[in-house]
Amino acid sequence: MSDITSPSAIVNVQWQEEKPADDGDKKRHDPPASKVAETYEQNARSVTDHITILGIPVELMTNQVQAMIGGLVSETSFLKSKVKRLERLAAKDVPADVQVLDSETFAVALDQALGSSPEPGRVRELVLIAVSTFEDIRRSSGILAANATLADVAAAVIESELPVQCAGLIGGPIIAVLLSYPEADWYPELDAPPENELTTADRVRAVLEGRSYSVSGLEMNLSFKVAAARVETGQSALHAIGQVDHVLRG
Repeated sequence: MSDITSPSAIVNVQWQEEKPADDGDKKRHDPPASKVAETYEQNARSVTDHITILGIPVELMTNQVQAMIGGLVSETSFLKSKVKRLERLAAKDVPADVQVLDSETFAVALDQALGSSPEPGRVRELVLIAVSTFEDIRRSSGILAANATLADVAAAVIESELPVQCAGLIGGPIIAVLLSYPEADWYPELDAPPENELTTADRVRAVLEGRSYSVSGLEMNLSFKVAAARVETGQSALHAIGQVDHVLRG
């Protein structure tokens, strides 16, 4: 009978995670899913999200800061509109005395104009223009934007072919313009105009409604109510304005 070899010890081989070789030739083992999740959690904890508005952290965007930013935006828009308006008037070589005046300056200019007789064969009309969308602009974009729009409307009349003597803002949404016409081209606003002719109010409205206006950087069409009446030498500015205002409100 053959000899039975004596038993030998069993070698216990333990598994070890394979380490990547230095030369990178060995196959790369993907980490377990749990390790991936843990890595994402660590990265999420190490990154802080910053939400800003105009460069200001959202947590600092209080009502006071919002009001301040809104005011700065409105002021910037107002100044841009003023610069563009002056550039257009300069390009058209508008006389220096025919500019958009404030209410007091316009009243003085109107008094001076009515204090002297017009050139022979000419009549003068005072036109009042109410910007119907003034309050909408004021509510949405602020008083500066609304006033800048009024000034742009007045400048549009000055830039037109209408015979403007002076123009100004007289309060609220109202613009006043003094025109001087050859008497042959004038007829009372209440009379039926000749065929294919327009009243002075219609001519002014046609000028204003034929263009768009920049309101806080947006191009918009506006709506207007226009009234005109002949004014006579010796009338006071307040009397003339009140006369046309009565027609405007009628």
